Amino acid sequence: MCFDESKSNGPSSPKRRKRIAVKKPLAGSTCQLCLNQVQKSDRLHHIYEVHLAADDLFKCAECNFASGCSLEQVANHMKAQHARRGEVLSRVEVLSWKISQFETACYSPNSNRLSRQCNTAFIIKNFCTALSRACKVCGGDKRIDRSRMKEHIWKHHLPTLPFCCAYCAENRFELRAIRDHVAKYHKSETPIDPPYTDKFEEMKEDMIQQFIECFGD
Repeated sequence: MCFDESKSNGPSSPKRRKRIAVKKPLAGSTCQLCLNQVQKSDRLHHIYEVHLAADDLFKCAECNFASGCSLEQVANHMKAQHARRGEVLSRVEVLSWKISQFETACYSPNSNRLSRQCNTAFIIKNFCTALSRACKVCGGDKRIDRSRMKEHIWKHHLPTLPFCCAYCAENRFELRAIRDHVAKYHKSETPIDPPYTDKFEEMKEDMIQQFIECFGD
Protein backbone atom coordinates (compact mmCIF):
# COMPACT_ATOMS: atom_id res chain seq x y z
CA MET A 1 0.00 0.00 0.00
CA CYS A 2 1.46 3.29 -1.12
CA PHE A 3 -0.81 5.58 0.89
CA ASP A 4 -2.38 5.37 4.33
CA GLU A 5 -6.17 5.25 3.59
CA SER A 6 -7.08 5.38 7.26
CA LYS A 7 -6.33 9.08 7.33
CA SER A 8 -8.83 11.74 6.38
CA ASN A 9 -9.31 12.38 2.71
CA GLY A 10 -9.46 16.10 3.34
CA PRO A 11 -7.00 18.49 1.83
CA SER A 12 -3.56 17.55 2.89
CA SER A 13 -1.15 20.08 4.22
CA PRO A 14 2.27 20.18 2.60
CA LYS A 15 4.86 18.22 4.50
CA ARG A 16 7.82 20.03 5.88
CA ARG A 17 11.09 18.75 4.66
CA LYS A 18 13.53 17.93 7.39
CA ARG A 19 16.66 20.01 7.18
CA ILE A 20 19.65 17.75 7.03
CA ALA A 21 22.47 19.10 9.12
CA VAL A 22 25.73 19.01 7.25
CA LYS A 23 28.65 18.58 9.56
CA LYS A 24 31.41 20.99 8.82
CA PRO A 25 34.87 19.46 8.89
CA LEU A 26 36.96 20.36 11.90
CA ALA A 27 39.60 22.98 11.30
CA GLY A 28 42.84 21.36 10.29
CA SER A 29 41.21 17.91 10.19
CA THR A 30 42.53 16.98 6.73
CA CYS A 31 45.99 15.47 6.60
CA GLN A 32 47.88 17.32 3.87
CA LEU A 33 49.99 14.23 3.03
CA CYS A 34 47.35 11.51 2.60
CA LEU A 35 44.20 13.73 2.49
CA ASN A 36 42.42 11.58 5.09
CA GLN A 37 40.08 13.21 7.58
CA VAL A 38 41.60 13.22 11.06
CA GLN A 39 39.90 14.20 14.30
CA LYS A 40 41.82 16.85 16.21
CA SER A 41 42.29 14.50 19.18
CA ASP A 42 43.69 11.76 16.89
CA ARG A 43 46.35 13.79 15.10
CA LEU A 44 49.36 12.15 16.76
CA HIS A 45 47.84 8.67 16.54
CA HIS A 46 47.32 9.24 12.80
CA ILE A 47 51.00 10.17 12.36
CA TYR A 48 52.11 7.11 14.35
CA GLU A 49 49.83 4.73 12.44
CA VAL A 50 50.06 6.04 8.87
CA HIS A 51 53.26 8.03 8.39
CA LEU A 52 55.91 7.35 11.03
CA ALA A 53 56.70 3.73 10.03
CA ALA A 54 58.06 2.73 13.46
CA ASP A 55 56.67 -0.73 14.20
CA ASP A 56 58.15 -0.74 17.72
CA LEU A 57 57.21 2.77 18.80
CA PHE A 58 55.73 1.24 21.96
CA LYS A 59 57.18 -2.02 23.24
CA CYS A 60 56.54 -4.46 26.09
CA ALA A 61 59.28 -4.42 28.74
CA GLU A 62 58.94 -8.20 29.24
CA CYS A 63 58.83 -9.60 25.67
CA ASN A 64 58.96 -8.59 22.02
CA PHE A 65 55.33 -7.53 21.75
CA ALA A 66 55.15 -4.04 20.23
CA SER A 67 52.83 -1.56 18.55
CA GLY A 68 53.56 1.19 16.07
CA CYS A 69 50.75 3.46 17.25
CA SER A 70 49.10 2.39 20.54
CA LEU A 71 50.66 2.66 23.99
CA GLU A 72 47.35 1.45 25.47
CA GLN A 73 47.50 -1.78 23.44
CA VAL A 74 50.94 -2.63 24.82
CA ALA A 75 49.89 -1.71 28.36
CA ASN A 76 46.87 -4.03 28.11
CA HIS A 77 49.11 -6.80 26.78
CA MET A 78 51.48 -6.46 29.74
CA LYS A 79 48.58 -6.60 32.15
CA ALA A 80 47.03 -9.67 30.49
CA GLN A 81 50.15 -11.66 29.61
CA HIS A 82 52.57 -10.69 32.36
CA ALA A 83 50.16 -9.83 35.20
CA ARG A 84 51.84 -6.51 35.77
CA ARG A 85 51.44 -2.85 34.96
CA GLY A 86 55.03 -2.11 34.15
CA GLU A 87 56.28 0.90 32.26
CA VAL A 88 55.82 0.60 28.50
CA LEU A 89 59.03 1.21 26.55
CA SER A 90 58.56 4.18 24.22
CA ARG A 91 60.60 5.63 21.35
CA VAL A 92 58.51 8.80 21.08
CA GLU A 93 61.20 10.99 22.62
CA VAL A 94 63.94 9.53 20.40
CA LEU A 95 61.84 10.15 17.28
CA SER A 96 60.47 13.52 18.44
CA TRP A 97 62.27 15.41 15.64
CA LYS A 98 60.67 13.16 13.02
CA ILE A 99 57.25 13.41 14.63
CA SER A 100 57.57 17.20 14.65
CA GLN A 101 58.31 17.15 10.93
CA PHE A 102 55.18 15.10 10.25
CA GLU A 103 53.10 17.45 12.41
CA THR A 104 54.24 20.28 10.16
CA ALA A 105 53.84 18.36 6.90
CA CYS A 106 50.41 16.96 7.85
CA TYR A 107 48.70 19.89 9.53
CA SER A 108 50.55 23.16 8.98
CA PRO A 109 48.90 25.75 6.68
CA ASN A 110 52.34 26.03 5.03
CA SER A 111 52.80 22.27 4.72
CA ASN A 112 53.19 22.33 0.92
CA ARG A 113 56.22 24.57 1.27
CA LEU A 114 57.65 23.06 4.43
CA SER A 115 57.27 19.42 3.43
CA ARG A 116 59.50 20.01 0.40
CA GLN A 117 62.43 20.39 2.78
CA CYS A 118 64.03 17.50 4.61
CA ASN A 119 64.61 19.70 7.65
CA THR A 120 62.57 22.86 8.09
CA ALA A 121 63.82 25.97 9.88
CA PHE A 122 62.32 25.05 13.22
CA ILE A 123 64.07 21.66 13.11
CA ILE A 124 67.42 23.33 12.34
CA LYS A 125 66.98 25.57 15.38
CA ASN A 126 66.43 22.52 17.54
CA PHE A 127 69.92 21.28 16.67
CA CYS A 128 71.80 24.55 16.25
CA THR A 129 70.87 27.61 18.30
CA ALA A 130 73.69 29.77 16.88
CA LEU A 131 72.91 32.13 14.00
CA SER A 132 76.20 31.14 12.37
CA ARG A 133 78.85 28.54 13.08
CA ALA A 134 81.98 27.02 11.52
CA CYS A 135 81.61 23.46 10.23
CA LYS A 136 83.17 21.12 12.80
CA VAL A 137 83.88 18.48 10.15
CA CYS A 138 85.60 20.79 7.65
CA GLY A 139 87.53 22.62 10.35
CA GLY A 140 88.75 26.20 10.08
CA ASP A 141 87.19 29.44 11.26
CA LYS A 142 84.89 30.22 8.33
CA ARG A 143 81.41 30.70 9.79
CA ILE A 144 78.31 29.64 7.85
CA ASP A 145 74.95 31.32 8.31
CA ARG A 146 72.28 29.01 9.68
CA SER A 147 70.18 29.60 6.56
CA ARG A 148 73.01 28.16 4.42
CA MET A 149 73.97 25.20 6.64
CA LYS A 150 71.69 22.73 4.89
CA GLU A 151 73.10 23.72 1.50
CA HIS A 152 76.67 23.30 2.84
CA ILE A 153 75.91 19.77 4.03
CA TRP A 154 74.35 18.68 0.75
CA LYS A 155 77.19 20.13 -1.33
CA HIS A 156 80.15 19.07 0.81
CA HIS A 157 79.17 16.08 2.98
CA LEU A 158 76.59 14.00 1.10
CA PRO A 159 77.23 11.87 -2.03
CA THR A 160 74.67 13.66 -4.21
CA LEU A 161 72.49 16.75 -4.30
CA PRO A 162 68.77 16.21 -3.66
CA PHE A 163 67.42 16.78 -7.20
CA CYS A 164 68.88 14.49 -9.88
CA CYS A 165 68.29 14.73 -13.63
CA ALA A 166 66.66 11.63 -15.14
CA TYR A 167 68.41 12.20 -18.49
CA CYS A 168 72.02 12.62 -17.34
CA ALA A 169 74.23 12.65 -14.25
CA GLU A 170 73.61 16.28 -13.35
CA ASN A 171 72.13 17.13 -9.94
CA ARG A 172 71.13 20.35 -8.23
CA PHE A 173 70.41 21.62 -4.73
CA GLU A 174 67.27 23.57 -5.70
CA LEU A 175 64.19 22.25 -7.49
CA ARG A 176 64.05 25.34 -9.68
CA ALA A 177 67.62 24.74 -10.84
CA ILE A 178 67.03 21.14 -11.95
CA ARG A 179 63.87 22.18 -13.80
CA ASP A 180 65.85 24.88 -15.62
CA HIS A 181 68.54 22.31 -16.49
CA VAL A 182 66.01 19.86 -17.97
CA ALA A 183 64.29 22.60 -19.98
CA LYS A 184 67.60 23.91 -21.35
CA TYR A 185 69.48 20.70 -22.17
CA HIS A 186 66.85 17.96 -22.64
CA LYS A 187 63.90 19.76 -24.25
CA SER A 188 64.24 17.89 -27.58
CA GLU A 189 64.73 14.43 -26.04
CA THR A 190 62.08 11.73 -25.53
CA PRO A 191 60.12 12.80 -22.42
CA ILE A 192 60.83 10.96 -19.18
CA ASP A 193 58.26 11.12 -16.41
CA PRO A 194 59.28 12.40 -13.95
CA PRO A 195 62.19 14.31 -15.53
CA TYR A 196 64.10 14.34 -12.23
CA THR A 197 64.20 12.42 -8.96
CA ASP A 198 63.82 13.94 -5.50
CA LYS A 199 66.11 12.34 -2.90
CA PHE A 200 65.07 14.54 0.05
CA GLU A 201 62.97 11.87 1.75
CA GLU A 202 65.34 9.02 0.88
CA MET A 203 68.35 10.79 2.42
CA LYS A 204 66.58 12.69 5.19
CA GLU A 205 68.02 10.75 8.13
CA ASP A 206 71.57 10.83 6.69
CA MET A 207 71.26 14.57 6.17
CA ILE A 208 70.11 15.26 9.71
CA GLN A 209 72.80 13.04 11.23
CA GLN A 210 75.41 14.89 9.18
CA PHE A 211 73.90 18.21 10.28
CA ILE A 212 74.40 17.22 13.93
CA GLU A 213 78.04 16.30 13.28
CA CYS A 214 78.74 19.53 11.40
CA PHE A 215 76.76 22.18 13.26
CA GLY A 216 75.00 20.56 16.25
CA ASP A 217 75.11 22.27 19.65
